[in-house]
Amino acid sequence: MGIILKNKLLTIYYIVLLCLLTPLFGVGDPPMAFRLVYCVAAIIPITFYNVKLFPVVMMVLFTIAKFGIGTPFIPTELYYYTFVFFIVYCISKSKKPAIPLPHSIIWLSALVLIVDFVTSMKISMYGFSLLTVLVFARYIQKSEMPNFSLFFSYLFIIVSVVISFEFLFTDRSYTIMLDTSEERVMWVDPNYLGGVIGMGCLVAFNLLMQNFSKFFLRLVFAGVVAVSFIVLLYNGSRGALLSVAISILYLFCVSDQKIIYKVLLAMVLATFLVFLYNNDYFEIIEMRMENESGGGSGRLTIWENKLNAFNNEINPLRWIFGNGYEGGYALGYINYNGGAGRGFHNDYLAHLCDYGIVGLCLFLSVMISPLKSVGFKCKMANASILFLCVNCFTIEPMTLGMVIYFIFWLYAVSLADDYKKKSYGIC
Repeated sequence: MGIILKNKLLTIYYIVLLCLLTPLFGVGDPPMAFRLVYCVAAIIPITFYNVKLFPVVMMVLFTIAKFGIGTPFIPTELYYYTFVFFIVYCISKSKKPAIPLPHSIIWLSALVLIVDFVTSMKISMYGFSLLTVLVFARYIQKSEMPNFSLFFSYLFIIVSVVISFEFLFTDRSYTIMLDTSEERVMWVDPNYLGGVIGMGCLVAFNLLMQNFSKFFLRLVFAGVVAVSFIVLLYNGSRGALLSVAISILYLFCVSDQKIIYKVLLAMVLATFLVFLYNNDYFEIIEMRMENESGGGSGRLTIWENKLNAFNNEINPLRWIFGNGYEGGYALGYINYNGGAGRGFHNDYLAHLCDYGIVGLCLFLSVMISPLKSVGFKCKMANASILFLCVNCFTIEPMTLGMVIYFIFWLYAVSLADDYKKKSYGIC
């Protein structure tokens, strides 16, 4: 963050661009001409200032436009960014080595692209998500930016803070209504929104636990954790809340902080939770738990139907390589939703049905690779992957092409690389 903050004018410039994406400037679809002008205004300054920061800045703007409620002056279709990242990288190609990626993600990308093209003659959003991550990684050249992971951290914090305040300042107009029959009414799926907010909450908590953080910065990070957690409670996504809680608990237990600091922090957290509970912040979560029928909001039935269809309705070749995204989506629900099918609510099952046993094995290898490369010794990388693994058990962000989730995986890769090189201390 300090890299941009050194240029105050550029910082103010991008704050203004970010504010344009919030409800402060209205809600709706702007004309295409406005979008084009905004894109040019967003791309050119950061590219000339420091091209290595270009994908991070653009991903902040894209994610806020995608998950926020304001006016999306910037395109929210991922494939535009895939091509723009590639073109800018080719034009400004550096000879410096980029962060190494595990071979498994290259094999997974090839499998997804081939299977989807063979089964549906097109590239799925998952394919574009993987391609975007592969190109994004080429910008991470730590020989010139050894503190890139710290700057990377602010991507998730800024996104979480902006969307959280959008949520709160609209008086939660788009969330659950306790006096109606609707379970949750949102401008975007609350499960995926909760995951995005949870990433910033987890990253802020990790920075809060770092010894190098100054007192003022610790207050800021504590504020981010508090606001994000409150929004997670209002949002009502149990999967997102569970992912954050487990990951933060892990970080708290393995932190190198002094015992006295941990005790004080535990007391503050306990007091904060009691305050939230006594003031009905847990009301939505409690209501959802009380109304739970025991089937995980229908997830167990979906998983059973999908697995039965996978075992009985397809040939052995598709067991190995899958049915493609569209084929897997329709599997077991061919007559559902006008023949469009139904989602899995589980990324592991989605990989099995969409890309077969090979796809599931490659996905698991991709997820575990950052941790295995450093012997599971990088604490924040462990927490990040733990967050993703728990989140992927109740929703399917990866196969749906929610690229910010794979960018969070890339963040874990970057942290693991730092640990190997002993170059920066937020691991």
